[in-house]
Amino acid sequence: MNLKYIVIYISAFILVLAGCDKSLDLDAPTFNVKGYTVADDVDTLGNPVKKVTFNFEGDAKLISVYPGEIGNDYAYAQGRELDYDALLMSFSTTVQYGTQPNQLSVWASTDFDGTYTPEHIHAANWTNITNRFTLAATVGSSTPASSGTQDISDLKVEGKPLYIGFKYVTLPQSTAGTQNTWKIRNFLLTGQSNIGPITLSDQVSAGWLLVNDGEIIDPGRAQIESGNVVNLRGNNVNINVYTETWAISKSISTSKANLGPDRSIAIKSYTDPVLNSYTYNYTKPGNYTVVFVAQNSTLKHEKSVIRTVNVDAN
Repeated sequence: MNLKYIVIYISAFILVLAGCDKSLDLDAPTFNVKGYTVADDVDTLGNPVKKVTFNFEGDAKLISVYPGEIGNDYAYAQGRELDYDALLMSFSTTVQYGTQPNQLSVWASTDFDGTYTPEHIHAANWTNITNRFTLAATVGSSTPASSGTQDISDLKVEGKPLYIGFKYVTLPQSTAGTQNTWKIRNFLLTGQSNIGPITLSDQVSAGWLLVNDGEIIDPGRAQIESGNVVNLRGNNVNINVYTETWAISKSISTSKANLGPDRSIAIKSYTDPVLNSYTYNYTKPGNYTVVFVAQNSTLKHEKSVIRTVNVDAN
């Protein structure tokens, strides 16, 4: 066949394919928001809500909405990072059986290297934060004493993890008194943010690791019990030597929390009829920036429009 005719046939075939590809003629959505109304209402549980009804004109194959609340806010569609206004720490303790005072103290470090040996612990810089908290004062009581909740955000160093350590020291008992049994429970560290508290570490996730130091350490005296309760005891055989036990948390990140992108709510799919209105219930009065994303698409092409509505739901 003549080369000229082959070229003509191929060109014609391409034109036919192009004519069959309707995606090349894909129209942009005609969707628009005409306005909205606000009414006081109650939800299915009887709780008061602000019922906002949006009225539409035009159409689109797909429509989704960002109502402007946390988790569904278009301003954070690419991702949401939260900084902490405060780092709130609390725990509870009990002390039983002994007479030796001041055995337990509380410490924090941002340069401990995570190697749980006496040498590496002593090489780190630790800040004594014991006086910020209340430790159990009544020897023999099995009722945990609350430490109170304190802000330790002044200890935060950007880009570095935080370690919390409980240090238990036993002096020679013939002169300093018999060792006590100290137990630490209910540890909690939360980051306070504009969306509420976020748990950074708790009694279980802290993953307490025990490190003993001293001339002679009687075995089994310090233990991690069920529920990650920290149980600290001194020697009961070799009682006239200095011993030191640390219960140190795993590294705790205090950097900004990456919550990932906020999500839209789908309100119309391909198979749904034309959507003339949409109602959303706000549980709190306020001003909201509501964003609708309307889309027409094929496998290869997509056209969309974004409509923003500033809603006064007070």
